[in-house]
Amino acid sequence: MPPRTNEFQKLVKIINKHLAPADAKITESAMIFDREAGINREVDILIETNVLNCNIKIGVECTTTSRKLDIKKIEELKEKHRRLGINQSVVVAKNGFSQTARNYAEINSIKLLSFSAAKRKDWLPLFEHLRSPYVYGRTYFIKSASLKYRPETTDEGFDMDTETTVLFQGKELAVLDFCNQLFSESQISRIAHKELKENEENGQDPWVSVGFSLEEKYEFKNKNGKKSHPIEIEMTYGYISNYQKLGTEQLAYDDQYVLVGNTSCTDENKLAQAVFSVKNGALNGTIEFNSSLIPKPPASGS
Repeated sequence: MPPRTNEFQKLVKIINKHLAPADAKITESAMIFDREAGINREVDILIETNVLNCNIKIGVECTTTSRKLDIKKIEELKEKHRRLGINQSVVVAKNGFSQTARNYAEINSIKLLSFSAAKRKDWLPLFEHLRSPYVYGRTYFIKSASLKYRPETTDEGFDMDTETTVLFQGKELAVLDFCNQLFSESQISRIAHKELKENEENGQDPWVSVGFSLEEKYEFKNKNGKKSHPIEIEMTYGYISNYQKLGTEQLAYDDQYVLVGNTSCTDENKLAQAVFSVKNGALNGTIEFNSSLIPKPPASGS
């Protein structure tokens, strides 16, 4: 039977991923072998971490039943987790728990969690900056690259071609890989995100040009074996983006306020989820998205 999942489970997963320690491993719809039954059993969300050199497994079960969860269900999950070697059980119910379920969980050290939405007027101040957020996927593709070099450090007849390789500190890279690496290290998307978006909105075929000083430290060799040690390189990249608005809601979860966001797009191929929290006065976020959020480059891109 294939693992099951739902949007509520996905929401709980990303919140736990955001709040868990950085070294924790989060698995959705984890399959664990039940030695007593001789079969694999599913845990909605499995959190694995290490405490004092001990491996700890936390099992999180999610339920969207229309009624409050009763003691019978909590008993079933407790027994299931015992057989799977789960160290700590957590149950998240969309519509809460009965009092008998709460009493049973407290006696058996089972953590019960539910969501409660906060009214807009009660939002944390830092969350106010995220009233209308959006998420985007972007693909860059190189359009051109040019070198500046001195005749003294360049073989006669050298011309950069698509088969050119770059040698630096004993490592040889294809020139396209070298350009892409430099471009990635420039962090242009973070530094100029506003300008890049405006450039895209104001016309078709947007592009960005960046230059790098090479200081003659890199050896370029073309397909004919001609070499050069350039002073600098300038590259032009085209790009295409896919923007999606996030509908946001502040929730209280495990005694913490979090802001969750989902794309309003109904196409699951463009689904994205985000969660934000405030820690030490700073805003922190985690995002998960489908790979289809990243657009494909045009056929003419190289």
